[in-house]
Amino acid sequence: PTTALAQNYTNTSANNQSIYVRIEDIITGCVTTDALDLEVTQTSAPPPQGEALQSFCGAALRAQINEPPANLTDLVVVGDNLQWYSDAGGTTPIPNTTLLVDGQTYYVSQTTTGTQGCESSLLAVQAVEKYCNCVPNGGFERDATTSTASGYSFAYYDFPVNPPGMQQCQTDLNSIPLQTKNNLDPVNSSVNFSNFDCYAYILTPGPDSFMSGSSTTQIRVEPNTPYNQRAIGLNDRAALGSMSMMSKEIIAGQSFSFDYALSMEDDISSSPSSIVLPFFKVQIWDQNNNLVSEQCIAFERNSCRFIEAPGSLDFYHTLWTCMELDTSSIAGQPASVVFSMSDVQQPGSFHGYAYIDNLGNASCSNDVFGKVSIDEPTGTAGSSACSLLAPVNQDPCLAPVAVQSGPFPI
Repeated sequence: PTTALAQNYTNTSANNQSIYVRIEDIITGCVTTDALDLEVTQTSAPPPQGEALQSFCGAALRAQINEPPANLTDLVVVGDNLQWYSDAGGTTPIPNTTLLVDGQTYYVSQTTTGTQGCESSLLAVQAVEKYCNCVPNGGFERDATTSTASGYSFAYYDFPVNPPGMQQCQTDLNSIPLQTKNNLDPVNSSVNFSNFDCYAYILTPGPDSFMSGSSTTQIRVEPNTPYNQRAIGLNDRAALGSMSMMSKEIIAGQSFSFDYALSMEDDISSSPSSIVLPFFKVQIWDQNNNLVSEQCIAFERNSCRFIEAPGSLDFYHTLWTCMELDTSSIAGQPASVVFSMSDVQQPGSFHGYAYIDNLGNASCSNDVFGKVSIDEPTGTAGSSACSLLAPVNQDPCLAPVAVQSGPFPI
């Protein structure tokens, strides 16, 4: 052999490789045979990452909202080249189209680049069926690695300049002369707003380049949820008078929660105080098209909730926060949630866009806009009527247990 290898050598090919060793006296150049220690280390991939206990909704409930039965891709697992198994020994591989069974434990490995095809050890994930708060694909991803907006519908409107009769937080647009409503599919990639005509887009982790000058950098994907890899962006930053809408069919739980972050512009120099400012609105409708709950957040001048980007010419954003809406009156029933993000082309220009994540699975301990419910249920059951037979700190959509007070009213 004429090619000397490095002292710490790694076989980077996918095949086995033979290594030849000789001992040479560096002074005399003589080659001799002698005893030596040769240490060989096999590099293996770490196991994939994911929660050990994950919930899903059964086929009957999912059919009510036009969703196919849940399979292994509905489990959130982060890894490369995932391989599922039905046994802890990893001897029986199963496809990721395998339907989930209540109480069943599944096992998954990954094979990453740089490990010469070596498969990792297994991660065990138990699937548990729940009976409400069904929001399939609430994180816009499959296996936490593949972007998807499956189960969502999108549309947008273009406003004329200074739309007549437009009111703050208005989403019933029948009285406003508009262009034809346009349905669209989101872009399955990260978007940095270089395309002003993009009204819905799936995002990957990283900073918002448009808000990069802010003292608190805006992050595109909610950063505090374990293994979270995707979010959705709604509306563009062109500030040309548009409203983008996203709707999703769900099975309601006691409440509906999600994470979001907003970016809005306020051109104070050209806007009177009475002008319609950008707003973000969420509505929940029951299966008979009755409005169950809604909340609207409009831009607030001089509000500590909105952070101004230094030198940004009136660009503001919020931190990632959570919103929770009471749906206890329709728990276990089909419903629709509709998100609307609007900017309005007034005498000035105002952009507004939203990042949305973790539908139905957000923890609302950090709601910077606050929430309160003060309506006590009627009858003699008291607040336990809102509990769905579940104690505090347990998912009320899992199997029923002893009656205790639920999270609503607060």
